[in-house]
Amino acid sequence: GTAFVFGARGTGKTVLRLMLEAEIRRVQSRTLVVSYRLSNDRPPLTLEQHYAHLAQALVTDLFVQVVEQFNPLTSHPTPLQISALRNLLLSDSVTFKRIAQRILDDPEQKSVLGLGALWGALDRPALRYISRSPEILDLIQQLIPDDRLRATALSGKQSLQVGFQTAKDWGYDQIFVLVDNVKYHQYTLVSDETIKPLFDFIEKWEQQDVYFKFFLPLELQPEVSS
Repeated sequence: GTAFVFGARGTGKTVLRLMLEAEIRRVQSRTLVVSYRLSNDRPPLTLEQHYAHLAQALVTDLFVQVVEQFNPLTSHPTPLQISALRNLLLSDSVTFKRIAQRILDDPEQKSVLGLGALWGALDRPALRYISRSPEILDLIQQLIPDDRLRATALSGKQSLQVGFQTAKDWGYDQIFVLVDNVKYHQYTLVSDETIKPLFDFIEKWEQQDVYFKFFLPLELQPEVSS
């Protein structure tokens, strides 16, 4: 279920979050892990803005983990899965097309991480070597967003629901959203006004097997606990 970890700056909250993320991503589990990093926005994010940012974070993590966990011996993506994820990638087609083309065009991925070395461009940590196999290349080719199409205009809430459904289409039975206040490697003190809009929907999200894990500054504990 939902969990909270509070701690002062420098006590290891982000390290703990990264360890949890790594543990989930390294195994062929049916859990999708989504990293949601907050900043101290002024004015604080509305719930709709949270939805939109969460939806984009989910797209990134779903793409990374589908490629990362792809096993050509056991994975045979269906046309529904391919279409659903390709449509999600339209939300940031420039970024994902650039990553896809780097995968397809580089004949010799010299990094010890293979394709995993590209995850830094998506602000995600690389965890292990990913082979540039013919099957991976075929998968990537199928996922490239079509320039002739535009993303359907959806609200942030609708986009997030589509993301949840697409993750389930790809076999992820549950989603862990890891919420931290370190963004782009910089620590920010997040206000309770920024974080509170998420709390109203935690119970509803749990009914969809979406579970939040909060890694928050110690200063927010009294507000969150009240």
